[in-house]
Amino acid sequence: MNTMPETSPAPHAVERISENFFAVKSFATQAAALIQFSQPRDIVVNDIQKISYKGHKEGIPIRFWGKDNNLPHYREQLIADNNIVAILLQTKRDINFGTGPFAYKKMDVSDDGRINIKEVPMPDDAAEFFDRNNIEDYFLDSFKNEFIHCNIFTEFTRTNELKIDRIVNHDCKYVRLGEQNDLGKIINSYVSGSWATKEYQKEGICEYDREIFPVPMYNGTNEQIQFMLHTGDRFLNDGYYNSPTWFGSREWIELANLVPQWHLSNIKNGYTIRFHIQIPKGFFDVQAEGSTPEAIAKAKKSSDERKKQFTDDVNDILAGVSGAGRTLFTTYDVTNILGKKWPGVIIEPINVDIKDSAMLELFDKTNTAIISAQGIHQTLANIETAGKLSSGSEMRNAFNVYEGTKTTIPRKNILKAINLVKKINRWNPEIFFGFGSPELTTLDENPTGINKDAVVPAEASSKAA
Repeated sequence: MNTMPETSPAPHAVERISENFFAVKSFATQAAALIQFSQPRDIVVNDIQKISYKGHKEGIPIRFWGKDNNLPHYREQLIADNNIVAILLQTKRDINFGTGPFAYKKMDVSDDGRINIKEVPMPDDAAEFFDRNNIEDYFLDSFKNEFIHCNIFTEFTRTNELKIDRIVNHDCKYVRLGEQNDLGKIINSYVSGSWATKEYQKEGICEYDREIFPVPMYNGTNEQIQFMLHTGDRFLNDGYYNSPTWFGSREWIELANLVPQWHLSNIKNGYTIRFHIQIPKGFFDVQAEGSTPEAIAKAKKSSDERKKQFTDDVNDILAGVSGAGRTLFTTYDVTNILGKKWPGVIIEPINVDIKDSAMLELFDKTNTAIISAQGIHQTLANIETAGKLSSGSEMRNAFNVYEGTKTTIPRKNILKAINLVKKINRWNPEIFFGFGSPELTTLDENPTGINKDAVVPAEASSKAA
């Protein structure tokens, strides 16, 4: 007669850590493996979708930003979950902003072809405009979007005299571009605070129950009372949105974000046997005082209480963080006749290897890959490397190299909006704007380490055309 084979417990367990990472744990050996399933790279694929909202039941064509139209949100969450990416990006923002905006004139060209400049007081029209538009907040927000997303969206509003009155930086999370026309021009942008909260249909018109504000893209004419200017580093561009170079390290960042979770889970939820405690049968038995059912039940209750008290005492001594490194003292009986010890409780430690050192080494490797993708020396963000922080001279040299080679293009991208205001509002064409860069010195030269009188605008170090 055929019988079904007896079912045995599964030799391993699979735990899902995140969308693409799984931990496989062996019950037999306590070993574990981290498995990543290849993520489709369509997370950054952008499709044209028609979105229906109030007054537009036929749908307006929106260029999705990422497969689920939430790529900016995904990037910022990825950064927020990491311990070094945010500070690296923030450091780049801080260095580029420098001492803040200032005005200058181009004086002459030196023998080596470099432009000599002279700082001048901020013109009244520019100072009033900057004050009205909280220009420092505008610049900081723009630098943030430049370094995280490589896209800057600035909305302009004109006065009745067609001068620019207001500029607003819209965070990338809230702006989407419309479909290009037959000439490859984008006519409209759309602003909404809820792009990432919707579950979009795969085909057909997506119903959108939130408000969407269309803002026409700048077309170079004076007829637009309101318009959007799209700037940013176009080194990587899909025809609509720019993409930051650091995003190529996103899988390393995802992996690095999992390592602390791994260790935290081991500490909080680990169920690994650390001690083998052998207790002889009958060790806790209590002799019944009589043969009545009541006496036997009383003896059994006393035995159970002794057993529970013993296990509680041992757990108090050995379990948890406070039990690390404890010593346990016990006594045992010896027979006078045989000269041997009576059987008692035996506590044997079990060697546990949960690969902590391997995971920490992996964490170091991921951090190296992440830092390399940022294009900035980690010493400027005060990130520890090789178990130590960098020296002052190393930090000063790293700052000077970065400031001299990596700030020109981001600053020019930020200043495009201000230069457009300058052109439309007809400010003095001989006045230019830049960001001051402090000159780092040795402490012997200046107790603060900064020469506050030395400032360099975005284009001051560039050769004259």
